[in-house]
Amino acid sequence: MRWLHWTLLLLLTLFWQTIPGSAAERVLLQAAGQSQASIEGGATLSTSAAVTGLRATAQRNGTVKVIVGLKVPFAPASKLGTAEAQRQGREIAAASTALRARFAAAITRAPSSFRSYSSIPFVALEVTPAELDKLSTDPDVISITENMVLRANLAQSAALIRAPQAWADGYTGKDQTIAIIDSGVDKNHPFLGGRIVSEACYTNRQCPGGSSSSTSSGSGMPCVGSTECDHGTHVAGIAAGYSSNAFSGIAPDATLISINVFTSSGGRTGTNAADVLAALERVYQLRGSYSISAVNMSLGWSVRFSTTCDDALPSMTAAINQLKAAGIAAIISSGNDGSSSSISFPACISSAVSVGSVSDSNWGTCGGAGIASSPTAIDKVACYSNAYEELSLLAPGSPILSSIPGGAYATKHGTSMAAPHVAGAFAVLRQKAPGASVDDILTTLRDTGQSVTDYRNAAITTPRIDVMEALEKIDTSDGRLAINLTINGKGTVTFSPAGSKSSCTASCVSTYAPGTSVTLTATPGASMSFAGWGGACAGQATCTITMTAAKSVFAAFFPISSGPPTTLSISKTGGGAGSISVLADGQETSCSGSCARSYGKNTKVILTANAAYGAALTTWTGACRGKKSTCIVRLSSAKSVGANFETLPIYSLSYAKAGAASGTVQISSSGQTLTCGDSCTNPFPAGARITLTAVPATGKIFGGWSGICGGRKTQCSFTLRSTGSVSAVFN
Repeated sequence: MRWLHWTLLLLLTLFWQTIPGSAAERVLLQAAGQSQASIEGGATLSTSAAVTGLRATAQRNGTVKVIVGLKVPFAPASKLGTAEAQRQGREIAAASTALRARFAAAITRAPSSFRSYSSIPFVALEVTPAELDKLSTDPDVISITENMVLRANLAQSAALIRAPQAWADGYTGKDQTIAIIDSGVDKNHPFLGGRIVSEACYTNRQCPGGSSSSTSSGSGMPCVGSTECDHGTHVAGIAAGYSSNAFSGIAPDATLISINVFTSSGGRTGTNAADVLAALERVYQLRGSYSISAVNMSLGWSVRFSTTCDDALPSMTAAINQLKAAGIAAIISSGNDGSSSSISFPACISSAVSVGSVSDSNWGTCGGAGIASSPTAIDKVACYSNAYEELSLLAPGSPILSSIPGGAYATKHGTSMAAPHVAGAFAVLRQKAPGASVDDILTTLRDTGQSVTDYRNAAITTPRIDVMEALEKIDTSDGRLAINLTINGKGTVTFSPAGSKSSCTASCVSTYAPGTSVTLTATPGASMSFAGWGGACAGQATCTITMTAAKSVFAAFFPISSGPPTTLSISKTGGGAGSISVLADGQETSCSGSCARSYGKNTKVILTANAAYGAALTTWTGACRGKKSTCIVRLSSAKSVGANFETLPIYSLSYAKAGAASGTVQISSSGQTLTCGDSCTNPFPAGARITLTAVPATGKIFGGWSGICGGRKTQCSFTLRSTGSVSAVFN
């Protein structure tokens, strides 16, 4: 009899892993003016209004900066099962790599304009008119949008929203983190108390060392060359500043992530959508390291929208949706154009929390260029504040005293100042209700806030936040995350800190607030030895998990008389995407990087290399040899195995219709099918198995193939080993 009986564990694993996987459907992210049906039908973008406008810009300036949507179905990874999320990541990487190869000349010419993303299916680059035309007919491109320029929304508040009462009750944003995507934050300012826990920079060659990206210490310091570089430090102070003998920000015990995205030139600062996307992805990557309650973006595009704008820039919508699914709110200022019927992008994205401004005191006359002046009053909408009926919240924006670089303080006005009040409020409420979702907190703030009717448009009434009342009403009963633990053999696993369980000797569940760091310790029973962990833990040492989602963990104990466990070390190398399946003792697990598995001596282990589409196994190393996808290892002693995956070359297949009649050709490969009209060119990895199916129009006939395919059968299959072409005749 084997020393471990894994069959039951495998069934439990499969059961648990299927629960979250169906929670979200992956869909293609279309842009404005393009239907899902046209995308799936293979329609190109060459004649769309967006591309026509970009083409004019490219012809006028020589190049244009764009964000390209890749034909990869997408859903926020937090809403997918582990296997499906990993699959999505591999598909994004493969599509990005393939497009990068096809547009290598454009990237080489303007490397600082190129950005790719690992968690959303988009790529940013700078292209010529000819390259734009090539992009617009690329079958793997489903959207092309402008890499728009955004600027800071520029134009005692804590008491108005009753934050001091929340502090008196002990809710100060402790153990929460707020990300500030702005012009950088002076981490040495005494008001910020050295609480910058992470820094990054994404700009046009103004990061440390003249680079365009950096996550090193000092990366999040303010930009230089403009007074607008004060902006990020001022915003950070409103959200989380602290002084023992003066005023404080809304969440004075929260920590901060500073990400500088602003480039300074000619005394002005600005950023672009590609750099903001990189910052949002950085926040998403840090979600397991910090309990991030909100990301503040006090910035916007000059164009306003009178309704939600999710399809204006699908990449930004995808990034914000991804954060929201992970429990991180995107707090965005509404803009300062004085509109009472529209707000700036990206605040108009439906999953964002848009914030307008009210006055914190009767400070004088509000006005400015192009904005009708108005006397001010407490809780009166500021004359500069953009608004529309779907505005999420109001918060104080005038006049707001906060920190600026160099240890100084200054008073500023704007919706930029209102947004961090809400970001701080999210941190305070999340401290009390760590399991609350973004919608839970937003709904609580809306339901408890002071209703304010916009004097410029009586149809608009928006809640101004009241932190103390929201704290009293927030629901703390939901949202805890579970560790599902199964033990095989006699032993005990303890949890620290104790959740709903402090220890376990069989199958059990212990729940925790999101963001909690939990350490699991295995103690063998009498005459038993600990073999190792499985699931979310690995190896034989104590295991620490950060609760960003529900986790499944296995602990295996076996009799000492069976001898010590034998370890199989597994590694994946090379630039290609792929994973290694490991089957032993009835349990199959997957290894996508480097991992180790412990089994009884002489256990038979079957390893299978699973190359992703566009990659191939080149060779096994260690205890496995050769190029066959499957390898069997007998663990007579500890052994190691490596699998090397490489990216396959990309070849183009061109199709052109011949003959006087109409018809289409369906091109299928790796489970995906696209429909081609009169002509198209599509890239495929070397060795791809391709099937072409000729579909004559009604009343027409198929006359035959030429090129790679031949004969008169309507279906032709072949393996692509070089660039090629094919024609179909319809009569």
